[in-house]
Amino acid sequence: MTDFNISNLANRVMVLNANTEKYLVRNCEYQIVPAIEKHQCNRCLGKEFSEVKGKIYCRSCLNFGRIDEEDKLIKFTGEVNFSKQSNYLNWQGQLSTLQQKVSNELSNSIFEYQKHLLWAVTGAGKTEILFQTINKLLKSGQRIIIVSPRIDVCEELYPRFKEAFTLDISLMHGQKEDRLIATQLTIATVHQLLKFEKAFDVIIVDEVDSYPLFGNAWLEKIINKALKPQGRMIYLSATPPKQFLRKVEKIYYLPLRFHGQPLPVPKSKMCFNQATIFKQMKLLQKKQQRFLLFFPSIIAMKEFAAKINWKLNFECVSSEDRQRLEIVERFRAEKIFALLTTTILERGVTFNNVDVLVYNADHKNFSKEVLIQIAGRAGRQKEHFDNQVIFYYRNYNCQIRHAIQEIKSLNKLGEKLS
Repeated sequence: MTDFNISNLANRVMVLNANTEKYLVRNCEYQIVPAIEKHQCNRCLGKEFSEVKGKIYCRSCLNFGRIDEEDKLIKFTGEVNFSKQSNYLNWQGQLSTLQQKVSNELSNSIFEYQKHLLWAVTGAGKTEILFQTINKLLKSGQRIIIVSPRIDVCEELYPRFKEAFTLDISLMHGQKEDRLIATQLTIATVHQLLKFEKAFDVIIVDEVDSYPLFGNAWLEKIINKALKPQGRMIYLSATPPKQFLRKVEKIYYLPLRFHGQPLPVPKSKMCFNQATIFKQMKLLQKKQQRFLLFFPSIIAMKEFAAKINWKLNFECVSSEDRQRLEIVERFRAEKIFALLTTTILERGVTFNNVDVLVYNADHKNFSKEVLIQIAGRAGRQKEHFDNQVIFYYRNYNCQIRHAIQEIKSLNKLGEKLS
């Protein structure tokens, strides 16, 4: 572990205790402030409080350790100076013509606007489109963090950026120890921004429309707290809500996947008993076609899995699983044939050559946006662009209809641009 110094601690917000107090003698620039004052938490800006043993504590950031009105926070100030390189990008891939067009637009406009939106269909290659802009920002001395609401997404992004860029990159999330190393490029879950104040020149928010980020005023406060006063935001989404479009100044749109092939159009099938899905699973098993099966809840998934009474190499994964990251990686490495999951894997993860099935697609937990994202797990490779997607339902509803209609519309628009 790197030793503590101002370069590591600058822009950090930490609780003052016996472990942190000893670092204050190292000539660091810092402020000590009350953890809670004027009916607001100074760590998370939350205003939801409870009382225990006569002490008021913040409920909003309780998962990061309880702080009460008698606690103090250290706000390490100052700037981090990073050594500059002539080039940081080491990516050997090549963008398509449309990807390069969008990449150029973003790179050329990055310093002209503060709020950008990259609106691209699932599988469009949003990550690779960012590379040119991030390289430009790094060469300008900008400090960047890429955040996502999901740990799985961060775990997938980290090795891709490590391979593409020649600099140290930090990975921060709740299942990984924070080494307190200040790097010019960081990948983290959005909740990790709670640890920073006015730290980043650019914050890139992946899957901005996903739970629990969209519509969460508290998380929006945390993001704004971590951004420098003149900092810039880049939002990424395949399904941005209409009300969100009013928040951004510049939109970059890409309705075509990186391989140029259309999005798989889901089939919708009425299903009143599980035997229908079991039959399809057995057919896929016979064809040696790996698949994902999505459920609207953990309970529904577990009940269904308990009824699989034939030999099938499968696993279940949800937000409750401590081994979730390992299971997902095993499925990605094709050591697991089938994966039963919830909306935890609706977005941000890529698997090679998988069909997608959705159980009870008419359930209230499957919005139009969620169904589009789930369908986007299929067909992500050029060789397997036509992977099958099936929505099983009891009552055909507007979510299913609108999801299929939007995918068809995107394909028509992509066809015109190709």
